[in-house]
Amino acid sequence: MGSQLVPTKPSRLITCLEHYNLKSWQPCSMQLKTKLESLGYKVIMSRSSDIDVDFITERSRMSNETNADMFISIHFNATGHGLDSGEDGIQTYTYLPTGNIPSVINKKWHDNPTRLKYSYKLGSYIHQSVLATTHAKDAGLLAKSFAVLRETNKPAVLLELGYMDDSNESKKIRTKEYQQKLVDGIVQGIQQYYNN
Repeated sequence: MGSQLVPTKPSRLITCLEHYNLKSWQPCSMQLKTKLESLGYKVIMSRSSDIDVDFITERSRMSNETNADMFISIHFNATGHGLDSGEDGIQTYTYLPTGNIPSVINKKWHDNPTRLKYSYKLGSYIHQSVLATTHAKDAGLLAKSFAVLRETNKPAVLLELGYMDDSNESKKIRTKEYQQKLVDGIVQGIQQYYNN
């Protein structure tokens, strides 16, 4: 496991689909998969259809059973306050260890300093690249104890690529053109991660 923490030559990438309406948002993840594969990456999807995959441990377990270099969880955000929530922008999350939420399946690696360092590095590169390609509002490079970040034994980030319940942003993120900008930013961030 330890050798997987240090980025060397690209080998594999996990992406995780977790959307309220998979049919609307899946094209972005599939565009990302296609683009990365065209560049020589091997992409393993946690799901590619609208099936339920347990978010507490199963997505992380799937990732942990591979020799993937990283885990990227792709989301679109929502406040739950309706189509004029007033919230917009892109957020990127890395893992913040907390004593009050213990790891279930990743006790050895969840708070490993090297894993945390490379998760932050990956998150930072992707966040800055996506902001540059989309010109979206910077809603923060943040750290939380989300299950997919806590239970994954490799560098891991969770991307919130825009708010579905903001009417303006929702229209934008549903377009193929804007989704391509998101994909371009994610890919550029991954490439910077490997090259620096």
